[in-house]
Amino acid sequence: MKKLIALLLIFSCLNLYSEEAVAEPYKADEFSPVLHDIRRASIIFCGAFPLGYMYSSIIMDPVFNSSGVYNDLDEIEKNNKEIETKLISSLIFSGLIMFIDFIIEKVFRR
Repeated sequence: MKKLIALLLIFSCLNLYSEEAVAEPYKADEFSPVLHDIRRASIIFCGAFPLGYMYSSIIMDPVFNSSGVYNDLDEIEKNNKEIETKLISSLIFSGLIMFIDFIIEKVFRR
């Protein structure tokens, strides 16, 4: 069994360094436009999420901590509510940016 595994590993390593394994760029008609749109939307959504979280933190921090001090008993509950609000608002922000880019892309593609 060990000899078989060793042979498979040697064979797979030899194939890694062959000259035939050259990557080719994708052709323009290889994927449908719908798949390109979905991929672009996912990239924009994931890229806009950190910005949305940063902007929501800048806006929400003075709202949640207006007095400057939390009570000891309510600190955990307020922190959870603050994190939840920041995450939801950044998801909405990312979705809006994705939707605006989708509309702009459709208008200019025509």
